Amino acid sequence: MAKIKSYLIPFILFILSLALRASLISKGPYHVDCLDLAIQSEATLKTFRLHYLFGSGYPMTVILGAFFVSLFKFLGIHDPVIAVNAMSVVFGALCILALYLVSQKLLNERVAFFSAIMFSVMPSFLGVSVYGKNHAPGLFFLLMGIYLLLCYHENKKIFFLFLSSLSIGLLGAIRLQDMLLMIPALSFLHFQDPSAKTTSPSIDQNKQPWKNIFIFWFMAFIIVVGLHLPFLLKKGESYYQTQLFQFGYIGLIKNYLGINWKMLLWSLYLTETNFTFAGLLLAIFALWLLLSRFPKIFFFLLLWFIIPFFFYANLRTTVERFLIITYLPLVISQGYLFEQLLSLSKRIKYLTLVLFIAITLLLLRDIYPILHFRHRHDLITAYAKWVQTKTEPNAVIVTGEEGVLIQHYARRKTIPHLFSIYDPITKVQLIQYKKQLDDYLHQGVPLYITATGLYADNPDRVFPRFLIKHYQIIFVGSQPFQYWHRGETFHEVNDVDLFRIL
Repeated sequence: MAKIKSYLIPFILFILSLALRASLISKGPYHVDCLDLAIQSEATLKTFRLHYLFGSGYPMTVILGAFFVSLFKFLGIHDPVIAVNAMSVVFGALCILALYLVSQKLLNERVAFFSAIMFSVMPSFLGVSVYGKNHAPGLFFLLMGIYLLLCYHENKKIFFLFLSSLSIGLLGAIRLQDMLLMIPALSFLHFQDPSAKTTSPSIDQNKQPWKNIFIFWFMAFIIVVGLHLPFLLKKGESYYQTQLFQFGYIGLIKNYLGINWKMLLWSLYLTETNFTFAGLLLAIFALWLLLSRFPKIFFFLLLWFIIPFFFYANLRTTVERFLIITYLPLVISQGYLFEQLLSLSKRIKYLTLVLFIAITLLLLRDIYPILHFRHRHDLITAYAKWVQTKTEPNAVIVTGEEGVLIQHYARRKTIPHLFSIYDPITKVQLIQYKKQLDDYLHQGVPLYITATGLYADNPDRVFPRFLIKHYQIIFVGSQPFQYWHRGETFHEVNDVDLFRIL
């Protein structure tokens, strides 16, 4: 019975998490990246050639997306967006199971139970696991890599070390930046066995940690490089190399602000909303308890939290889905405190259960209506189809990030606007852009611009002033649009105007 119970509880948690996410799956591509993933996944399935997503390429994300598109076509569902949304639903539920296994190995089943439930209802994670994105698959392979590494510590079978390395390598092929940020924490895990729960953090030299860590990271990076090879070896094209350089340059130099207190405070606010104020205090206090009782676990969780947090929390474009990887160690520590409180007096035990249920319901209270709205309404697709009705088939539309949506659903050609997030717009850029627009107008091509294309990402207003100075901007109409830029837990629906450029 004990063995059945040990399997039954995580299985029930997985099924409940899957049901919750399936009931809230997004109706359409909530985020522009979701549509891009659906398009590239379907193209990969059709051509049997790996198609590039963006940035580092995210090859394993595209492979998983193609698998789900294929599976759904077999089931008679031919919408690739629904397929990649389901990918996140499945991997989101699998993350709950994987977190349970990690928490159980580190501490015990009660901690695993509390941690898994709390993570399942966490607003940012619930939000990112109902539409097609790479966060849920990436977190699953991270958690499985940690679990398998703990299994290796437990029985010393090299097979588990190889499986762990494979899982972390797949993480790197899904979200390379997450893998790189986890190198210190995962390396610590090679030198120490937190699941041993001894109070001494000393290294056992008989375990040959340097040899194991070399094997581990060598295999992981071989997997990462191998899955990126189709992009790197593509003959006659430098597009991938250019995009990869720009991704690194913008991500590490332009987007990363160093220690920026404004962004750190914003990130701490996002963290508090994903735990509640009481829940965050409990997680921090639990870390202090772990430091005094299980220092190995404490230092592992601390490295897991602090290094990714101080990178993602200081980005110019920080959103909470980037921070989810840093919330996992806090969730485990929070589960530990709930477990400890249950071992006290009966009155404290009841208060603990009331507090746990209250925090769970508070977290669901705000995010559930938002996700339920996206489950019933697809305003992004509706906006693109509305644009189609307002423009000629040969029209060209100036857009912001929503360009791929209009290309796909409105079947209209788009050109990107000029933006000044990272660098100011130069005079040369404006001259070249004016020539491009003038060429279209001289050819009799209808020109339009969305309000997002006109105003977004232009804090200095150079681009809108330039257009208003040289062209007539005629209002055509407006339509509701769902914004994704602030993150999954923010419900932003606004009327977005469409203008004619004359």
